[in-house]
Amino acid sequence: MSKLIVLPEVEDIKLFMNPNFRRGLNHKYNEIRENILANITLIDNEYYENKEFGTQWYEFKNKFENVLSKMTNTSYEKYKINRMGGMNYNYDFIV
Repeated sequence: MSKLIVLPEVEDIKLFMNPNFRRGLNHKYNEIRENILANITLIDNEYYENKEFGTQWYEFKNKFENVLSKMTNTSYEKYKINRMGGMNYNYDFIV
């Protein structure tokens, strides 16, 4: 059964810009960051068009996709991200 996808708040992009942002809430913020990464392909255009945070969303997605393209020797038109975190894995995602 797949998890319900909950899109983040548009200002949640700040959690990638400052990794020490309110350290006391690190677990909660880690969950938000992982949710964003797992669902980056589903982020609505309104995030990228947002006057305050749109540029940050756009830059984040471009950097993320650039890293993906450097990590693979295979060309692709689209990608899917599966969240794998937990005690059974040494990694959080499969792309």
